[in-house]
Amino acid sequence: MRAVHVLFYRPNKEDRWLNHVVTTFNPPFSHCDLQFDDNLATSIYQSEPVYMETKSFSRLNYERHSICVTDEEYKKIRTFCELKHKEKVFFDPLGMVMSFFPLLYWNAPSNKTFCSRYITEALQASGKNEFKALDAVHTTPSSLYKFLNSQNKGFLHISDSRLHKVI
Repeated sequence: MRAVHVLFYRPNKEDRWLNHVVTTFNPPFSHCDLQFDDNLATSIYQSEPVYMETKSFSRLNYERHSICVTDEEYKKIRTFCELKHKEKVFFDPLGMVMSFFPLLYWNAPSNKTFCSRYITEALQASGKNEFKALDAVHTTPSSLYKFLNSQNKGFLHISDSRLHKVI
């Protein structure tokens, strides 16, 4: 067994305005990243393509969920992420906004994404049945966090504490 880690970011007062807009619509998280067991991380930021780089996540206010996967599931997730990085899939600002309105139909472009859609699709690429029910186009960082918490399955480990306590 291996693990992938989903990291959820809770903005602080000094954060960019967009992080606060996201948490206004769906608190408490504004962003999520995925990290592999070799510390290679991936996600996407506003006005940028999908990134893949080694990260320590020393920035304040991250909360980590570790997901146990088989070697094959791990490989599928990593292959999906490497492909999206290679394709230089770019940030989708309209898609991010539409994710807050789950009752509206949205024909999301396949060549653009936002953080929680990207992480959800990466998890779905594993083939793990638990992730099939998620609608990636309408998944926000906070709704992904809530979904993972609701699973209460043996494959999920929630860190005992945040990487930094919220005051």
